[in-house]
Amino acid sequence: MSIILSGKGVWTVTAEHVTQATQQAEPMGVTHVLAKVGDTPEFDNGVRRTVYYDHAASARRQISDAGLVPLAWIFMRLLHPEQEAQLILRAFADGYQGVILDVEDQCDGKHDQAQRLVEYAISHGVDPRRVYNCSFPNIDGHSDLPYATLNTLCQGGLMPMAYSIFYRSDTQVGPADQAETVIDEWTYAQYESFYSALTFKPAMYPALGPFHEIPELRLLTANEFQPWLDRLAAHEPTFFSLYAIHTIDPSLYPLIRGFALGEPAGGEIVAPGWEMPKQPDRYGINLAPHPPSQPGHSPHRLPTVEELEGVGWARFVFKDSVLPDMTLEESLAHYGEIVDAYRAAGIKTLMILNWESFWGHGPWDHGDWPRYTREFADYARGVARRFRGRVAAYQIWNEGDNEHGAGTSIYVEPETYASILLPAARAIKEEDDEALVVFGGVCGGAQANVDYVRQTRALMDDWPIDAVGMHPYGQYPAGITEIPHLTMFGQLRDYLHIVTQGLPDIPIWITEIGVPIDDWSLADDSDYHWDEIGEYLRAVYAEVEQRYRERVPVVFWFAWSNKMRGSGIVDTRDEPKEPIYGAFFEAVRGVS
Repeated sequence: MSIILSGKGVWTVTAEHVTQATQQAEPMGVTHVLAKVGDTPEFDNGVRRTVYYDHAASARRQISDAGLVPLAWIFMRLLHPEQEAQLILRAFADGYQGVILDVEDQCDGKHDQAQRLVEYAISHGVDPRRVYNCSFPNIDGHSDLPYATLNTLCQGGLMPMAYSIFYRSDTQVGPADQAETVIDEWTYAQYESFYSALTFKPAMYPALGPFHEIPELRLLTANEFQPWLDRLAAHEPTFFSLYAIHTIDPSLYPLIRGFALGEPAGGEIVAPGWEMPKQPDRYGINLAPHPPSQPGHSPHRLPTVEELEGVGWARFVFKDSVLPDMTLEESLAHYGEIVDAYRAAGIKTLMILNWESFWGHGPWDHGDWPRYTREFADYARGVARRFRGRVAAYQIWNEGDNEHGAGTSIYVEPETYASILLPAARAIKEEDDEALVVFGGVCGGAQANVDYVRQTRALMDDWPIDAVGMHPYGQYPAGITEIPHLTMFGQLRDYLHIVTQGLPDIPIWITEIGVPIDDWSLADDSDYHWDEIGEYLRAVYAEVEQRYRERVPVVFWFAWSNKMRGSGIVDTRDEPKEPIYGAFFEAVRGVS
């Protein structure tokens, strides 16, 4: 289904402009704010670097809080196509409802680079219906610009710059004649001719610019601007915008407010109060995104956002210390791409920080716990600062209560874990007050888990913890009597009753549950109890949903791939393990 813009927008360049736009929206009748979020500017050393603005996320919230629709725009240079595509992902991840690519002379001749941008964006889950092309109005006269190439990505609409700046401020051409040339002869006529030769014709959403620039800046008066609105009205657009809030004379506000828009026909209407449908954020999947510089491991292909449709969370370890050939900056960049791609599709990240993230100077490496806990907190602070507004939750440590987990966990007494958890949680919260902190995935029996959490909490003078992660392996849901390779330790309903009653004031997250087989050849054998495992999965989700929906708000299945202890919903060749695969998505997509 197409997505149709309906309303009036105003462009902003700075954070101050966003504030001005939200304040002036009502007298102007503006419904959408188009905020600049990125560019590839030249720095003092002469190097151009792609930048996503620090204020972009807060600007989106400010626009939404004002009851307006937030749209993002990026000044394109196509110097670093993949990095510029990542700006699109960041904008969607921050909650912008659409992204506009401002494509001007800086992109001349860069058709190959444009194709790289298109391929990267689409392969990382960007919805082309929400991306727009801001072009010159006389598009036929700019054949060197990659407008045709970008048409595959920019299917949301065309936003030609139908500005007054194409005439000098001292021109003798009257406003009505200027408007006829720019709006009728260029913007609309050339739109028809240009897109008639392409397979897809986007919607038309002109952008007006009520000012002259040369030889000096001069804002249009109401009498000068009215002919432009008259010419535009003849085409009955459902949406138009004005560049920019700082170049609009206040005398134009009543004219803009009084402009009658065309009626949208069909599609989803993007107007105030509209948002893209949100993914449910109740159920997740465990992943193992090993960086490519780790040749000793079998590669774990990450699922695409399309494959994860309906999944609300992805959980994985930030593996930095296990990669001696990668710098921290390279690790942050690698995992950042994963986080942003999923976040743009509405999938949140629960990132695990533990010894695989920061090896440090612990007792295992001629060090001690006091030094390690200080350095670990500093490390967590740096990670949270880098991923502020991007990573939804952090789990500190994993299965630290497991005294027999050599290779998969490092055991820590409650006293030691408290000294790790508290400063790390505080550091994360100080850097990102919206990030959740999860107590680290305890894996014992129900009462043992409660005791471990209580003992740890008693040793902390603060409790900046949002949830407790638990791994109830071997806890059987009702109706399931036997699963090979899964020792039965008890009933899931009894386990959840004990932990929710024993920890009544904190949400319980099931951060791992599944059927580890470990033997890949058995795990890949479709005759090896796949039907029973599928039924077990359904029963787990049904029991949590029916009995503990409020107290256990998040559940992660372990795992996506059989390369993770033979526990996957896909095999080692990345083929779906039916009926396990179908049972998982039936459960997560059926959540209301």
